[in-house]
Amino acid sequence: MSEKISRKEDTPEELTLAEKLIDDAKVNEAHELLNNFERKEGLTLQDKVSSHVLRIDLLFQQGRHKEVLKLAEETHNLSLGLGKNLQSVDCFILMAGSLIWFGKPDKAFDVVIQGEELLKNLTQVLSSEYMKREASIARIKGRYYYRKPNIELTLKYLKQSLELGEKTDFKKLMAIALRELSESISKYKGDMDLAFEYAKKGVAIAKESKNKFTIAQCFVALGEIYRFTGDWEGGLKLYNESLSIYEELDNKERMSASLSNMAETYRDFTKDYDRASEYVEASIAVYTPDVNYIWAGGRFNIAITIALKKGDLARAKKYLQRLEQMNSQVEDKRFELVYRISKALVLKSSSRFRDMAKAEEILRQIINEGNFDFESTPIALINLCDILLAEFRVTNNLEILNELEPLIAQLLNIAEKTQSHRIQAETYLFQAKLALLSFDVNKSRRFLTQAQQIAERHSLNRLALEISNEHKNLIDRLELWEQLKNSEAPISERFELAQINEQMERMHRSRVMIKTQIIEDEVAIHKERKICLVCRGEVFGFSYICKCGANYCESCARAVSNLENVCWACEEAIDYSKPVKPYKKDEGRVEMGEKLKEK
Repeated sequence: MSEKISRKEDTPEELTLAEKLIDDAKVNEAHELLNNFERKEGLTLQDKVSSHVLRIDLLFQQGRHKEVLKLAEETHNLSLGLGKNLQSVDCFILMAGSLIWFGKPDKAFDVVIQGEELLKNLTQVLSSEYMKREASIARIKGRYYYRKPNIELTLKYLKQSLELGEKTDFKKLMAIALRELSESISKYKGDMDLAFEYAKKGVAIAKESKNKFTIAQCFVALGEIYRFTGDWEGGLKLYNESLSIYEELDNKERMSASLSNMAETYRDFTKDYDRASEYVEASIAVYTPDVNYIWAGGRFNIAITIALKKGDLARAKKYLQRLEQMNSQVEDKRFELVYRISKALVLKSSSRFRDMAKAEEILRQIINEGNFDFESTPIALINLCDILLAEFRVTNNLEILNELEPLIAQLLNIAEKTQSHRIQAETYLFQAKLALLSFDVNKSRRFLTQAQQIAERHSLNRLALEISNEHKNLIDRLELWEQLKNSEAPISERFELAQINEQMERMHRSRVMIKTQIIEDEVAIHKERKICLVCRGEVFGFSYICKCGANYCESCARAVSNLENVCWACEEAIDYSKPVKPYKKDEGRVEMGEKLKEK
């Protein structure tokens, strides 16, 4: 992204006013003012170059990247008449910013290095002006490594950019650096609390900068954190606010992105798929593919998933054809991954078994390649679980549930990295329902206990209430489940009673998954840091430590003592004043690998 660099005190009044108009997203007035200024007679070369730099920044804020590159190159050539100067550095920075958005990070890196080498030769400029260019160059490097991806170097350069921005009070750049730190940390480090702090601070500083384009970008970053953590209404409000600003700027690419975010929100958190479809259609309609095919891939993937939600397989296939055409023209691994995921989803929705088998093959390939992607990897895992459950319903072969275990473990591991507590609880709830398919009521109650403890610990009050109701319903239906076990009830009846399909639908609405599960015979005991064995959170204050070394936070110790009153690691009593009910598999329950007769 480009950055305006502050000018000297002798800047013409017209350029000062133009900068204010740009900040306020009054693009037509700004263009007209710059046009009139550049027609004036007697302009110095310095004034011409300064005017062009302002116009390039305005064009960037409008998403007119081809024009940015053309004018930036012309302005750089023009600036050579001034000798070695800061405006030439600015041109390199502006060009590199647009090349990033064109999906050409390697070329952007080469260009910004040229700017950096030139800057090193400018030893006579004010230190504040020098540091502002340093900060902009560091930010471009951060974006380059984000695209590679190399998260450590991404964070290194973005933090360096932020520190330099703080030293010079360069608020616009500070806000953008904070925005990009938030995005990088949420997607590749999974520290949602830190990402939220960066995003919130970015919005505050963006408002201080009074530049609407910067404010809109920071709104989107904060909206993403809200959506990732389940506050979809808060995210939707910020997407709407960003959309209004992008409409003022007539930035079609950013308008498309905000509309796409809104479509995803309605798809993932509501059943208003018609509204989701309207937003994604608007996103595709306003999108200009000459900017960057990579962004288009995401738009069409969202359109495909919404069409499938509506049961419109024909429309989904049409979107997939367009995505396939673009994939043949773009050499980008991320784009190819989006295409492969999309293809698998369309095949999975087919009624043909051979298509389902092809979808399973694609998803397994993506998972086995081991290249973690924040969004695509969980999607591949969840949909592969879906396919296996569908096969289970047809074959009644409980061995298939064994195949689910490593997939769930991967989902839990991802959620631990991303600290997605809502989905953490949802995943344990999913496991509780799976346990009922093999009539393991005790195991189901353990998973329900974990799910509820996580929800309560992280103030997910609505979810905690839902899980509590699930637990109550299970207790109320213990006799019914016992009857089903004795009668070897068909799988379809168990699926319906356990509400497996409904839970899978909730899993699909979530973009990030969860923590390491408790396994019956192999329990990980955390000793370096005190990690609660049940809710997997860090233990502070009052706690219970078993003789075997397992840690429990106070709340989970009480919950476990009420449920079984035994340590989940060694089965030692927790509260010696209460009777113990050691966990064991239900005697006579159907073992994995047995075949059941469908009735």
